[in-house]
Amino acid sequence: MLRQHGLNTWFGNPGSTELTLLDEFPSDFRYLLGLQEMVPVGMADGFSQVTGRPTLVNLHTAPGLGNAIGALYNAYLNKTPLIATAGNQRRAMQNQKTLLTNEDAVLVPRPFVKWSAEPAIASEVPAVLARAIHIAMSPPTGPVFVSLPMDDMAYELNDAQTAEIEVIREREVTHAGGFRKDLAKKIAARLSAA
Repeated sequence: MLRQHGLNTWFGNPGSTELTLLDEFPSDFRYLLGLQEMVPVGMADGFSQVTGRPTLVNLHTAPGLGNAIGALYNAYLNKTPLIATAGNQRRAMQNQKTLLTNEDAVLVPRPFVKWSAEPAIASEVPAVLARAIHIAMSPPTGPVFVSLPMDDMAYELNDAQTAEIEVIREREVTHAGGFRKDLAKKIAARLSAA
């Protein structure tokens, strides 16, 4: 799904809560490392503004998200469509207040993002990321935030869940104040064929 949306250049400063995400990192993706979280958010902000595309930036749980807030604020004012993610502790350990738990993860960045979420269960991660991309790109564009518990990153979808994700991956969302003629014809043809 990320490949479909052209999100194969990532910026970040990963920690132990995000390492699983990088375990089998695809060879056609690139990860640009910043040594403190404000740096990769700033890099992602500039990259997105230059390319005109949404950009993914990966941060390290609560401390990393805290370090990134100033740059996230800039991206918010710039109306930059960033998809910011941060790892979180495993779900089973979050209520024990263990190290690396980002309590109230969705509230921390809220003043500086259009939307923030943490999937309720691991199989929701693709749908939540798809919604994040859509909201980041909806006018007025701007950053969004997704908290990803560690155990969600190693979760394998079953066949039914994979089929559901195919619908999300192939979905095309168009933002328009009115329809151009070519777009109206395309929509009419799809409706006619349905």
